[in-house]
Amino acid sequence: MTPSLNDVEWPIRSLRLAIRPATPADADATWQFRRLTSVGRWMTNCSSHREEYRKKFEDPTRLTKTLVIELDSVVIGDLMLTIEDGGA
Repeated sequence: MTPSLNDVEWPIRSLRLAIRPATPADADATWQFRRLTSVGRWMTNCSSHREEYRKKFEDPTRLTKTLVIELDSVVIGDLMLTIEDGGA
């Protein structure tokens, strides 16, 4: 049986932060920092238009691997996590 992100009891919480699976509703919140030049230069794929970004963000194959980070219920970051065979 291959592990999956669905095997985790979400959200995961620390003293200050919460990490949870992203939803389509998180597109606007993540766009607020993803659109910044200082962030975009570190991204392998950067969209310059909100609707282009939303379309990529909401793609089901990407969304199922995307987690968002919250501070006081405000989205402050996101990341992509994929569980794969280490020998691949």
